[in-house]
Amino acid sequence: MPVGSYSADLVFSDADRACRVVVENMYGSTDHDHIGKLITYAAGLEATHAVLLAEGFRPEHLSALAWLNDV
Repeated sequence: MPVGSYSADLVFSDADRACRVVVENMYGSTDHDHIGKLITYAAGLEATHAVLLAEGFRPEHLSALAWLNDV
């Protein structure tokens, strides 16, 4: 689904609950690029949930994702 000049990997929606879930998937360990994409897509599509799928999570990215979950 387009978000400006970018394109989200996967977008799910539930019309009954009016919610949208954005999923960013990647191979290997997490990186700044994919986390940035996830945030951009979630904000641009007004998602209620955002999911990052990866084979491994670097500790600094786990901290960043935990912080996002808290705020």
